[in-house]
Amino acid sequence: MMRRAISSAVLAAWAGCGDGTPVSGDATRDDASDALTVDAPSSLRITPSPYDFMGHSLGCPATVQRFTLTNTGTAATSAVTMSFHGTGANMFEVEPSTTCTGTLAGAATCTIDVGFHPTSAGGFTTALEVNAAPDAATLYLTGSGLAAGPLQTSPGMLAYGSVIVGTQAPAQDVTLSNSCGTTMPAPTLTVAGADPADYQVSVGTCAGGIPGSGCTVSVVFTPSTTGPRTAIVNAASHGFLLLISVSGVGISALMP
Repeated sequence: MMRRAISSAVLAAWAGCGDGTPVSGDATRDDASDALTVDAPSSLRITPSPYDFMGHSLGCPATVQRFTLTNTGTAATSAVTMSFHGTGANMFEVEPSTTCTGTLAGAATCTIDVGFHPTSAGGFTTALEVNAAPDAATLYLTGSGLAAGPLQTSPGMLAYGSVIVGTQAPAQDVTLSNSCGTTMPAPTLTVAGADPADYQVSVGTCAGGIPGSGCTVSVVFTPSTTGPRTAIVNAASHGFLLLISVSGVGISALMP
């Protein structure tokens, strides 16, 4: 933090103004030089600050907010360093897209991208300490984790009825949607359960990701033998898992 010396004569002049103008900052007197040393305001500014990320559903991709760091001084700073402090520090992260990575010239700006990615429900607070000698600045952040899952399916189960063994039934679609307010990664589809080999899956229109408005994945049933054939289709995206029950019955070829 920069400091400046203010003579007692100047202080006396301020006092004589009669307008009650206060002296800001921490001050100490140097008796030898008859001067008062006052902490100068930091030349670093972060906007916007403070900032509230509001509610964020668990399992959603991080919500990212861009902040601007400005050097209001005339001299260049040292390299910018940052660290989070507070009980909710591990719920926030500085994103790779941040441009405040080196020195900051006088009157220049750079950007700090902060992501909020809660892993549990509740409210979280943190302070991002930004240091760039000779000054520093603090960004105060809050956000809440929401327990409701972000992914939904419609329908949650598929029934194919009776299908001749070795015959492919018409594909059925399942709509995937999310409440994250952004497109989630394309789902990874796997089949488990009693008869997974009888069901084939494809990502369909979800190949480009799962938007809030929804997309569809397709499931095909081809019974390999007679009798009830069941399985579970797993759709995973960004660490969140959806289960879709599928069932059908294999029957022998109909007699002419």
